[in-house]
Amino acid sequence: MPNEILSHFWRWWVDMVGGFGLPWDRQTTAYLALALAFYAVGLAFKVLTAKEK
Repeated sequence: MPNEILSHFWRWWVDMVGGFGLPWDRQTTAYLALALAFYAVGLAFKVLTAKEK
């Protein structure tokens, strides 16, 4: 069951970001977009939890 859910979400993600028109195939675009999304979340977490001097 969890594999089916994960597979469904991955296909949804590929369909959503695969149409950006980048010169790579849809899977590569999806991996790149996923990496950028995780980077953005990490950066936002760092900014939000930074202590003011």
